[in-house]
Parts: sequence; structure tokens; C-alpha cells
Amino acid sequence: MILDYSEYIFRKGSQGVVNFKHQENNVDVFYAEKGVCPFCKIKIKNDVFRKSLRHPNIFEGSFEEWETVIQCPICGWWEHVYQNSSDAMLEGVRFSEIKINTSILRKYDDNSKVVPIKALSEYIKKNPEKIYGIHHKKMEELTQSIFRECYSCDVELVGKSHDGGKDLILINDDKPTIIQVKRRTKKEMAEPVSSIRELLGTTLLHQSKSCIFVTTADHFSNMAIKEADKAKQLNLVEEFELIDYHRFIDMMQLKKKNNELIWNKLIRLK
Repeated sequence: MILDYSEYIFRKGSQGVVNFKHQENNVDVFYAEKGVCPFCKIKIKNDVFRKSLRHPNIFEGSFEEWETVIQCPICGWWEHVYQNSSDAMLEGVRFSEIKINTSILRKYDDNSKVVPIKALSEYIKKNPEKIYGIHHKKMEELTQSIFRECYSCDVELVGKSHDGGKDLILINDDKPTIIQVKRRTKKEMAEPVSSIRELLGTTLLHQSKSCIFVTTADHFSNMAIKEADKAKQLNLVEEFELIDYHRFIDMMQLKKKNNELIWNKLIRLK
């Protein structure tokens, strides 16, 4: 089961005195339970805590702000809280406001067609053996994501029902590299030579001189390796890269963790 917390809900409350008149709106938000993961039921320490105190020139008083973020170390659930308080009673102001963004849990089966690729990537990095059960189209998208970072260039997803062995195209210096991706359901198998011949034919038909074969199979057969080497020796292609399960997982582990956490964009106090 893949857990995703990329979406969130927003709540806002306010209470106090403005222009000597009492005002309040959704005051229950102030008293909502905070600091506890609703799923793991554990108390969470602040990942972020920031505070600011100012004395604006526009009134005789103070304006104080607090901001916190908590994230569950077990499941990843998070919550962002921003609160401010204005205190200038001589001008009839003593007012507080709170804004809370709380992540929503979404669950996906391993073979889901709609699981966000970021959530899938983090899941497979932690559970490599689960790659055999993901949807084959998600395997293509996962490869696209990894290659974009590893090769620092654009990678287009082109795979369709009758793609003729072409799932992705890597564009580097205007030189296209044809990529075929195979999500095998059994780790123990060896990728056969027939797969290599199919990709070679596709590469030649598209007038490319470079290709990459990605598979979740444990390894390539000896004949498959020899065929790829022979294609280079005959100058049919300049590059014929073979990436099996072990190398693919290694590439995933090298992939930088996305530090652009969803709640980062919500931070107000820098």
C-alpha cells in the first residue's frame, strides 16, 4: 500500500476586538488538537518553529506571528499552522487569527494507474522488491523521472499499445536515444536476446544511433549482452546501454530526495 500526503485541507479562524467591536469566526479552529498524528497516534515534535514580533508604525502596539510545521516520522502525515496576534487596545484592536493546512491521506494499491510518481518513487526506494507489482505504465513514468535527473536532459514519454518497442525518448544535444522499458513480474528471469533485437530494430527504423533497455529482470542473458555488443561493433549504434533490476534500483537510490516538500511553499516567516 502506497501512502500519499501531497494534498491538504485549509481551515481558518479568528477572534478578538477590532475597532472596539468583538468579532469571531470559526473559533473552534483555535482549539483543534495539534501536534498529534491522527493515524499513528503519536506526539510529534516541530519540524519548523518560527516566531516574529514587530511594532508597526501604523498603530501603537505589537504584531506577533508564530508558525509551526509537524511531520510524522512514521507515515509522513503533516500539518502547517500559522497564527498572528495584534495588540493595540488604545486603538481598539486585540485580534488573533489562525490558519491551518492539514494533509489528507490518500492510499494506492501497488499496481495503481493513478498513484503520483513522487509517492511511487519514495515507496520503491524503501521497498525495492515491490517494483514487480507496479503497473507497467507507472514503470515507464518512473524511468522517465529517474532518467531526467540522472542524465540532466529531457525525456519524453511516448509508449502506447503499438509503440513498436519505443517507450521513452531521451533528448540530449538534439540526439535522440530510444528507450524501451520492461516491467517483469519475476525477478529471477533473465532478459532474453529477443528483447535486444526488437529494440535494435526500433532504433534503426527511427534512425537513431543510441538506445537503452531497462528491465526489472535480474540480469540480461549472455546472448542478449553479446547481441548488444555486436550491434556496437558493427557500428549499427554508438551506444546500447543495458540496465537490469540491480542497476535500476541503484539509480533510484542515487536520485536526490525531493526536498521541495509540499508544506515548504506554505511557509510565511523566512
